Amino acid sequence: QPYQWRNRTVTDCYEPGSTIKAFLLAAALDRGIVSPQTMFFCEKGEYRVGRHVIHDHDDEGHGLLTVSEIVKVSSNIGAVKMGEVLGYKTFCGYLEKFGFGSETQIDLIGERQGFIRPEKEAKEIDKATLSFGQGMSTSSIQLVMAMAAIANGGKLMRPFVVKAIKDQ
Repeated sequence: QPYQWRNRTVTDCYEPGSTIKAFLLAAALDRGIVSPQTMFFCEKGEYRVGRHVIHDHDDEGHGLLTVSEIVKVSSNIGAVKMGEVLGYKTFCGYLEKFGFGSETQIDLIGERQGFIRPEKEAKEIDKATLSFGQGMSTSSIQLVMAMAAIANGGKLMRPFVVKAIKDQ
């Protein structure tokens, strides 16, 4: 079947959601605007951004959380507040350095680049929701490559299918 011929790892893009919080924290730590002990008040589960209300997904909501706890419990509100301190333009720059929004250059056909909304097109709510991975898109190979960079001390390694052919 033709619909089965594509390699979904490189051709299909989706909103990465809360996996982006790891990159938000990495950017904030790298810029020196937070330490692992920096705390944000997570509004007990509801935070207004313009006309919209951001929610955390657990019933009780959270009070003060460290940035490490924000990632651990996946607090959307904590992420938005960290993103506000970091700044949208700066965060987008870090996402691009992690390889989001451009092809990985892996040697497979059909790779898509994903999407990060340019600052001039981003509304206040778009800037907030980017902090928890909504309003952007990525492929699985981009996400794996970026997460590997975190595990690799920040060094982004381009993926490849075959490094070398040693013998016949």
